Formats: sequence, C-alpha cells, structure tokens
Amino acid sequence: FLFLGTWKRRKGWPELFEAWFRTFSASDNVEMLIKTDRLSLSQKNIAELKTQLGFDGKDTAPIKWETRVLNELELPLLFAKADCLISPSLGEGFGLPGLQAMAMGIPVAITNYSGPTEYATEATATLIEPNKHIVCSDMDTIPQFRNKKWANVTADGVSQAMQYVVQ
Repeated sequence: FLFLGTWKRRKGWPELFEAWFRTFSASDNVEMLIKTDRLSLSQKNIAELKTQLGFDGKDTAPIKWETRVLNELELPLLFAKADCLISPSLGEGFGLPGLQAMAMGIPVAITNYSGPTEYATEATATLIEPNKHIVCSDMDTIPQFRNKKWANVTADGVSQAMQYVVQ
C-alpha cells in the first residue's frame, strides 16, 4: 500500500494506521509505504498511535517511508512500487494522487466523498464508505475548513477496503 499526501488530519492518517495495526501482522504479505511532507511528525504520530492502541512491542506489518525529494519524472516510479494507493481522506478538493495512480493502472482505495467522486466509482476503485458525516469546528487549523462537513471515515471502513484489496 502507498499513502501519499501532506501529513494533515483531513488525510485520514489516524483511521488508516489504526486499521493497519488491527488488520495486519508481520506474518501478512503487506507493507505500507508513506510519502509525506512531514517525515518526523508522521513517524512520531504513528508511534504514539501504536502505543495508544496497545500494539507497542507487537509484531505489526511493516511501515516504511520514502524520504527522497522526488521530481515529476521520479513520481511515477513511486506509484509503480505500489500494489494499491490508499487515501482514506475526510475530504478533498480533487485528490490528485488517486487519479494519478489510476492513470498508471495502480488500484486505488479511496473515500467515496468530495473530489474523488468525480473519477472514483465502484467500477474504477475500491471505495471507502464514510459512516455519515461530521462537522469539525477546526480542521488542520485552516480557516476555510472551520465548521465544514467532512466524511466520517472509520478504521473499520478502511480495514474492510484494505482486506478487499489484499483478497
């Protein structure tokens, strides 16, 4: 699996990694590759979540990070490393990585809400169905995002999508 995006709450990383720890162990033939703009923060957040969920010291499926700065010619090579792009976003203007992966023939598991609904359907992607919607008074400290409606993505929904892709 490839998770590609800025390290913001609205990208759904807490639900993704809760699902990851609960769904896969080191004996499963899976790994997560992360490409994000905040390497040390993402590593810290994931380690804290792992501890909080009680998976610290347990043999969980591997998580790796792509640390190089990639240009437009190298980005397709990153996508090509993946068997699936996963994007459990709470909301997107468009969600370009999903479309980029699809254009390369890489399967996509993506939230069925907001921008990605313009190109991701049951016929073209594995859809992560939100459990209704939530209104957040503050999302990623971005003023335009205050008191807006977001997809209520759950770890269970993300887990189901990942299990479907693996099967």
